[in-house]
Amino acid sequence: MTNSAAAPQGPGPIDRPAQPAASTNSDPFVEWWLALRHSAALLDRQAEDAVRRSTGLNLSQFAVLRTLDTENDCLKQQDIATLLNLTKSTISRLVDAALADGLVEPDPAPHSRRERRIRLTAAGRSTVRAADDAICAAQLETATRFTRTELDRAVTTTTKLGEALAATGATLGPKASA
Repeated sequence: MTNSAAAPQGPGPIDRPAQPAASTNSDPFVEWWLALRHSAALLDRQAEDAVRRSTGLNLSQFAVLRTLDTENDCLKQQDIATLLNLTKSTISRLVDAALADGLVEPDPAPHSRRERRIRLTAAGRSTVRAADDAICAAQLETATRFTRTELDRAVTTTTKLGEALAATGATLGPKASA
């Protein structure tokens, strides 16, 4: 007589022992997901504090500037919204604040008067560099608690997770309203 609870569960990427139906948070993937969410929130807080101390900007304001810097200094607001997974109205408010601070400037599109593109100013680029330096300093302090091998494994695993999620059809972008 065989014990069905001890029978193999078939091939799969995770070898899980049989668990009672009422089990809560015992799945390693759920625990990993929760740990990633917690760590991401702490990373955001650390970056926010570093950016605010070095530039006076909040993390969302910095993200707009950093996106422009990464994408050759000039983008349409809709493109920034898509890249940052924020709404157009949020990006509009953030861009208006950056315009008022002289960190970005309008860049008229040669083919359309309606298209609103923006570009970084020299002050915007300088602000991005100051914030990048502050974030790197904070991250380096945290990184000293890991070996190089641990950091390499974390990068590899996180990258693989992103690829696996993309393969399931998971995407970034503003959520459609229900």
